Amino acid sequence: PDAGNGATGLNRWMGAAAIDNSGNLAVGYSVSSTTAVPGIRYAGRSAAFTGGLNEGEATMFPGIGTQQASGNRWGDYTGLTVDPVDDCTFWYTNEYYPAGHTQFNWKTKVGTFTVAACSAPPQGMLMGTVTDCATGNPMGGVLVEVSGGPSSGFSSATLADGTYSMKLSPGNYTVTVSGRSCGLAGPFNVTVTDGGTTIRDACVTGGPRVAFVSAAVSGGNGNGLIDANECSMLNVTVSNPGCGPLTGASAVLSSSTPGVTVTQPNSPYPDIPVNGTGTNTVPFQINTAADFACGTNIDFTLTVTSPQGTFTINFSLPTCTIAGAGSITLSDPTQTGRLNRFAPASSCATSKANPGLFDAAVRHFDSYSFTNPSSATACATFRVTSGCGTNLFYATYLGSYNPANPAQNWLGDPGQSSAGTATWSVNVPAGQTVVLVIHEVAVPNVGCAAYSFSISGLPTDGGGPCPVPIVNAAGSTLVNESCPPANNAIDPGERVTVNFKLMNIGGASTSNLVATLQPTGGVVAPTGPQSYGAIPAGGMAGRDFSFTAAGNCGDIITATLQLQDGANNLGTRTYGFTLGTLTPPVTNTYSSGDIAVPVADFATVEIPITVADTGILSDVNARIRLNHTFDGDLTISLVHPDGTVVALSNGRGGAGDNFGTGPNSCSGVHTVFDDSAAVAIAAGTAPFAGSFRPDSPLSALNGKPSAGTWKLRFADGFAGDTGVVGCVQLELTTQQRVCTTNCSIVRLVVTSVLTRTDLTTVRADYTVQNIGTLPANNTILTIAKLGSTDGTPLPQPLGTIPPGGSASGGVNFTNSSPGAASTLTLGGTYTGGSFSSTKRVTVP
Repeated sequence: PDAGNGATGLNRWMGAAAIDNSGNLAVGYSVSSTTAVPGIRYAGRSAAFTGGLNEGEATMFPGIGTQQASGNRWGDYTGLTVDPVDDCTFWYTNEYYPAGHTQFNWKTKVGTFTVAACSAPPQGMLMGTVTDCATGNPMGGVLVEVSGGPSSGFSSATLADGTYSMKLSPGNYTVTVSGRSCGLAGPFNVTVTDGGTTIRDACVTGGPRVAFVSAAVSGGNGNGLIDANECSMLNVTVSNPGCGPLTGASAVLSSSTPGVTVTQPNSPYPDIPVNGTGTNTVPFQINTAADFACGTNIDFTLTVTSPQGTFTINFSLPTCTIAGAGSITLSDPTQTGRLNRFAPASSCATSKANPGLFDAAVRHFDSYSFTNPSSATACATFRVTSGCGTNLFYATYLGSYNPANPAQNWLGDPGQSSAGTATWSVNVPAGQTVVLVIHEVAVPNVGCAAYSFSISGLPTDGGGPCPVPIVNAAGSTLVNESCPPANNAIDPGERVTVNFKLMNIGGASTSNLVATLQPTGGVVAPTGPQSYGAIPAGGMAGRDFSFTAAGNCGDIITATLQLQDGANNLGTRTYGFTLGTLTPPVTNTYSSGDIAVPVADFATVEIPITVADTGILSDVNARIRLNHTFDGDLTISLVHPDGTVVALSNGRGGAGDNFGTGPNSCSGVHTVFDDSAAVAIAAGTAPFAGSFRPDSPLSALNGKPSAGTWKLRFADGFAGDTGVVGCVQLELTTQQRVCTTNCSIVRLVVTSVLTRTDLTTVRADYTVQNIGTLPANNTILTIAKLGSTDGTPLPQPLGTIPPGGSASGGVNFTNSSPGAASTLTLGGTYTGGSFSSTKRVTVP
């Protein structure tokens, strides 16, 4: 400000500074006072001066207008840079307002000036063109670097036409060219002279690269989008921004997004030259399930394999998207007032309070209505882009929009106006209508020549699944346990039989589906493949498999079925099991005790509660007693010991006072956050005495451990009102994981086949398998009898048989009675135990 006159004199702000080649300093800034409208000025200091801005102050633009309703802000950016052509000229950019007194109508002014004497430095030009050595085509995006001279370390990337240029101080330099997976070209020696131009061309060689360009959706209901319950075709275009051609390529498309199956994942790709593009020659096919969550982005991975290498590309596509565009004109309908800007943007996970009205000015608007046709709440994401460079405001409303009161039926908004793109999401109840409203911000009205919008997440039926079988895991049933006492759970080391169910959600029957349980993920010694046969579309089938569970109490093991339907490999399906069973639930309350912790303006405080009891959470409730003079200022959260944050109340209560009633202590009536409460905190009113559903579900903590330091977090986001926390409490319902402890043992089973080797000899070929979870050390076959005849040779050492492993051998018997009924007994010992197997046989 002016000296001695800060209140009414000139004030200077929004400054930017730079220094020219000769060391002269310049600053640019905005200036105004109670009598002078905002203008733009600059000042300077010569290089030889060590004090203030000795070159004085000059006006770039005197200012002609003022800003109405500033919202405590004046623009966002200002910039002062030095022109690289002469390193002496300053270019300054700042904001101004047109004549009059307008709102959100800023303009940009750009000007140049110099400060004191400045001499351009001696410099010359290095330039050239980089091409592909094989084809001579230009190579854009290649890095050219120089070293060794006064401008050592300078670099430039080539343009799309392969050219580059850079100004350097005179001297001798070494030039290298690299990047884009190209091999290094150079070093080249060059000399740069003052005022001269040095040409250094180069060519590069190397391998290809693969980058995602676009994806086109076809088929299904024909809207060009991926919707739920749809069979879509996908063509993926990729580019080669590398340094050599891509040839002989093929690709595999996959997705890990729930409810998505890539039913045709394979396709060749054409040869793609450097800087070229190519699209799969056979369309990929994608099936979305009927219960696919519309609005979920589908994450894809495209793995491209060629003789030049393997390339992996990840990309995502939106689903169930509705798009539109329009403009706001002075003939559009009008509304009275607009909403306050109230960040952050609305989201489905965390709701926020109605921002209320900012003013009662008249503005023009457009509105669009959309319906959620499903039987469940849908998370709809809105994305609106202003195409006119003018700030617009966007909001969504439930059921209908009342232009006489833009706060009525409000559902959500992006938290700010925008001259670019704004995104937010809201929950739309089943069968309900959501209204998108787009309106002017500026007063007087200026309209908007163009805007565009998209909405994703509102369910759209795709018309049915792909006409192929799509088999999903459909649950499992524990059929048999081997460790007493039975507890209806799989225990560590236990041999169990489980019925694995598969459901065909596709559009065609399987032909001869065979599943093989894999010996991985804690599954030891599984039984062999099982045929599920023909499962019709929409049908389900289950088959029994036996295996031994390896792990500790509480561990999660994963059973994996490999599926083969005739010649078609359908991949794998997994089933998870937690070892052991849970005890009955127990609920305990943990309290901070009576406290008096202040919550100041713009402060965040955390009240810790340490829980020593161990257990697995099955239900969590939070209880608070807090006095505050403006509840809407507060964001209240619960923080689990592992850092997981659950939003309990996000700006709820408006201007109301307090959470709870009575004494501000543990003896008062608390606000209880409980997922099973009948009323949501968003629908409640201060002082919130009683039970309310939190803004985010506390069930997100179920399954986590209870022990550790929990925190109740209170954040005050506004000035003018404060509070005091009097008590916080946790109600934790936990269970313990318990297991039968006598299951981890050695279990040896014997299989055998009899064959006749000559007129007087029969041979028994046998296999001893360890289906237990402990190794069978020093295993020896010591018994082999066919009827009363002993086998030879004996004993037969089999060594150590690990869990899931096996050992084989053979014994001979003297026998000349083919066709006779007999018994075959095989057995032996291992360290700490013995094994034996007897079965009836017919002598071959």
